[in-house]
Amino acid sequence: MDSGSLTVVIPVWNSGDWLRPCLDSLEQQTYENFSIILVDNGSEDGSVEPVREQGPANLKIISFPVNRGFAAAVNEGITAAKSKYVALLNVDTVADPDWLRELVAVMEQSPQDLGALASGMVRMDDPTL
Repeated sequence: MDSGSLTVVIPVWNSGDWLRPCLDSLEQQTYENFSIILVDNGSEDGSVEPVREQGPANLKIISFPVNRGFAAAVNEGITAAKSKYVALLNVDTVADPDWLRELVAVMEQSPQDLGALASGMVRMDDPTL
């Protein structure tokens, strides 16, 4: 897998209902030079199994046998990333199609001044909030 210039790390735990919409939103990104690392945190609901078979080509899955907690999952994903940038994404999120393009553009404008960025978040059921 070509790691590209950015890796999206998604910690997953018993998240079958949310995983496909989250990944579908990443497949719609206008920025294309990225990979995805899912860190399955000991899911017991089979939430990751469908994407093992039919996930995006740029997807890597790391599986823990038990839930080691959010921080451990995120840190494992960051450690496995071989890219210039890492974006953390919660599995219950649907990313705007320009999300990655905008993040990378801002980072590239002032790489010496920025160490991290945070995205604006809106509610899926009411994007005005």
